[in-house]
Amino acid sequence: MSSPSRKAPRIASEGFSGSSPKRTRSSSRVRNQDHVVEDAKMVENFSSIRQNETPPTMEQAERTFAILGVSDILELDPRPTFALNGPLVANGVYRPVSVNASMRSSSDLMNIVHVFCSVVDPWNSSEEPVSKFQIWVGAIPSQVPESFTYSGFIWKRHIVQEIWIIISGSPQPESDSLSSAVQVEPTCVLEGTLGVPDNHPAAPKRLYLTRAQGGFIPSFRDAMQTRKPKLLTICDNSLSASLLSGIQWRGYGDPCNEALVCPIRPTNGENVMGFLVIGVNPRRRFDEDYQTFIQLLDRQLATSLASVTLFEAEMRRSQVAAEAAAQERSRLSEELAVQRSQLQRMAELSPVGMFSVNIDGHLLEANDRWYEMTGYPRDSHDVMSWMITFHQTSVPTMEIGWQRLIGDGMPWSSQLRLNKPWYDPTSGDELDNWVIAEFQPEFSSKSNLKSIMGAITDITLSKFSEEQAQMRAKLSEQLLLREKEAIDLQKKQLKEAEENRASMNNFIDITSHEMRNPLSRRFIVVYKRANHTHKLIGAILQSADSISTSLKEMLKDQGLDAATADTLQSGVDILTISKLDSNLLLITPMPGQPVEIVRKALKMFVAECDMNEIDIGFHLDSSWTNLGIHTVMLDSSRLLQVLVNLMTNAIKFTKSEKKKRTISISLSAYVEPPAEGPEKFRYFPTHKARHDVTASDEWGNGQIVYLRFEIKDSGCGLSEEDKVNLFKRFAQASPKTHVKYGGSGLGLFISRQLTELQGGEIGVASESGVGSTFAFYIKARRAEDPNTDTTKAKINADVQASARVATDVLRDETAPKLIDAASELTPMSPLSPMPEIDPKHWHVLIVEDNLVNQKVLAQGIRKLGCTVYLANHGGEALDRIRETKYYKGEREICEDNESTVVGSELTVVLMDLEMPTMDGLTCVRKIRELEKEGLVEKHLPIIAVTANARGEQVVAAKNSGMDDVMPKPFQIRELIPKIEALLLRDSA
Repeated sequence: MSSPSRKAPRIASEGFSGSSPKRTRSSSRVRNQDHVVEDAKMVENFSSIRQNETPPTMEQAERTFAILGVSDILELDPRPTFALNGPLVANGVYRPVSVNASMRSSSDLMNIVHVFCSVVDPWNSSEEPVSKFQIWVGAIPSQVPESFTYSGFIWKRHIVQEIWIIISGSPQPESDSLSSAVQVEPTCVLEGTLGVPDNHPAAPKRLYLTRAQGGFIPSFRDAMQTRKPKLLTICDNSLSASLLSGIQWRGYGDPCNEALVCPIRPTNGENVMGFLVIGVNPRRRFDEDYQTFIQLLDRQLATSLASVTLFEAEMRRSQVAAEAAAQERSRLSEELAVQRSQLQRMAELSPVGMFSVNIDGHLLEANDRWYEMTGYPRDSHDVMSWMITFHQTSVPTMEIGWQRLIGDGMPWSSQLRLNKPWYDPTSGDELDNWVIAEFQPEFSSKSNLKSIMGAITDITLSKFSEEQAQMRAKLSEQLLLREKEAIDLQKKQLKEAEENRASMNNFIDITSHEMRNPLSRRFIVVYKRANHTHKLIGAILQSADSISTSLKEMLKDQGLDAATADTLQSGVDILTISKLDSNLLLITPMPGQPVEIVRKALKMFVAECDMNEIDIGFHLDSSWTNLGIHTVMLDSSRLLQVLVNLMTNAIKFTKSEKKKRTISISLSAYVEPPAEGPEKFRYFPTHKARHDVTASDEWGNGQIVYLRFEIKDSGCGLSEEDKVNLFKRFAQASPKTHVKYGGSGLGLFISRQLTELQGGEIGVASESGVGSTFAFYIKARRAEDPNTDTTKAKINADVQASARVATDVLRDETAPKLIDAASELTPMSPLSPMPEIDPKHWHVLIVEDNLVNQKVLAQGIRKLGCTVYLANHGGEALDRIRETKYYKGEREICEDNESTVVGSELTVVLMDLEMPTMDGLTCVRKIRELEKEGLVEKHLPIIAVTANARGEQVVAAKNSGMDDVMPKPFQIRELIPKIEALLLRDSA
């Protein structure tokens, strides 16, 4: 070692008589035999662990470090030194194993003992020096320098078998010192002398080895370096004679001329702990034997010193351990007290009731919450008396659990009901008090059952909620069953409704489709008897309302029989209802005079009323005059149809009465929807969504007005029961009505539908035997100034349509009449130009299985100047297409049809859907396939002409390949724009 420890070395001096020095300290304490054996086993186990190259545990490393005495060695080192567990043991946490006295003397140095390091480069870090020093201590040697300067010391590391790290520091030179406060100067203290008087220069009480001069100090320094005895003589001036004066010489009294300075260091250490100065016997040569004596003396001193140092170190360690144990006991006692206090507070504040009973069933302790929940008296300590807190229904369960706890020593828990009732704090309702009871057995160190710990948790609300949930689940299950039954019933009813609807649609489809034959036959009869030949040809395909008007006129003019009239009127009603169901019946506003429309309707029935002696009256209400109504925007054909239906009914139920027969019509106007009229008058309720029918641009911007029409008769009247069935589909007032008066029960239903389409309502007031009053109102707008562009455009459009029908369809003396009738509406400007598409160049293929309809439609088309080809079904239509110039495949010339020219033109195809051999949908799909294959080089316009006019039927037709659908019945003038639109589209 380079310097003595901070504790002063012991210096012993004696006279030059040559006697050996005496030791006043006792020998080292003998260790307990058991302790020694244990230490030996520990060292042996540690050696075996190292041989197996398995890392020892931290406890093994620390214990072995102490047994080997390394701590004692470090304690004697004057340098600040400490030891840590090495890399094999530390696992990232370097726990201190030993710290010597020099290290403990400075609080600054102790702050760096507990090291928690990671392998980083400390020299590129911005951390403080202490942190850098800690990193250096725990870093891999190859990653950091061998030394580190901190707090005035140069620190070095020594890694011992990768198990321990020993860090020691040497004083830094003054020029490089960062702090001198930590440096400690070595000091020697005089322990005893023989023959040397007190205060002699040769034996001062204390001396400082680094800065003291004179005396034996230079020799002490040399002995510390060489660690060997040094001989001083007067002859070579290594021994000053002044140091020998005044000494009481022993033996013969001869003064000594030589002296030996022996460094004293223990056998278990390298540090010099003291110095022994011995005067050499002047009467004996300092030969080899003398040197052997000195060596034996030095060995004896070293052994004694080692014993003393070990004993002192053991004492210090024991004292430190005792102090640490006392501190640990005090800390543990404090922690135990704190924990007990915390547990006590937790038990008192816990919402859980906690208690403890011994194995005999005596209640040992319980918290306040347990007493509060159970209502158990605090002064009761009888055996198993705490069981009375449970309800009688839960006692058997608790007894089974107690046997398991006592007999098997197993934990147990269950839901139990308490005797004490539970009250809802909000409502005050009394509920069953339910808890979860949990029990845990406690055992002694010898595994004997000591007591039972228990805890109860209130679950009353959750139990109540569970019961309520179960009840709700049962109710929900019942509701689900009922809902399922309701859904099944609804599905059944829906299925029946769908079946009824399908049956109704099928009935309407079949009726409207098959009506063409009897209608055609009846019209042919009319055609033969009438003089208006061309007019009837145009009317055969008119809409239902137009047919109705024409029928009434012809009935009056031609005197047709009742059977013919009834058949035609029933057909008209069914066609109209079919259009209503298919949403094909639209309201088309045109300028019109309501007064003239009423007069026109009355004119139709004048002859019939005269024949049946019925007086007809027409009355304008004062509201009409006050509002100044003249011309309004409305659909005159729909209004006329309603008036005709109501007049027909009025005449039907009045003409057979014996009393005076009267029918009167009154007309009034309002700016708001009119209220219900006469006494007991009620409008028929409707559930349809109301919409503003006059909101579109074609109605113009005139003032909205409501026109109310009232038809009053003196007929048989209706009872309250009869009025219930009015305005319903296929419904009459009573079963006798059809027998006595005839009819289909559709007239009033159609009137209601047409009225609601025009934004109005219809109703009735009737009394049996007195008569009936039917009234309805519609929504309209005042017609704008006839000179405005909007009005002119509407009139021009109407005139053009009328002119087209008159010129292209009828081509007879009726044309001037129609044009004149249109001209009387208002003065107008010249007609606007129309797109020039001449029907004379059209080549039309009519595919129709009904020969009557085929003949009538072909005659109407030929009147336009078109070339017409006929086919009876889809197969013949395909053959006709193969004979046109657009077909590019192989042709087969039909010998039976000489009129067909191979390579002929084809403009448009009018195709029925319901046909034998091949229906229209199949035919159009085959035509489109030919077009895709390139066998037909152009897209042929195909229009479906059918009575299947419901929405899904129209969509199915277009999806099959139809370009458009023309629902029957129709007018020729309605068909022409569809053909023109397709031709214009294809040309574009």
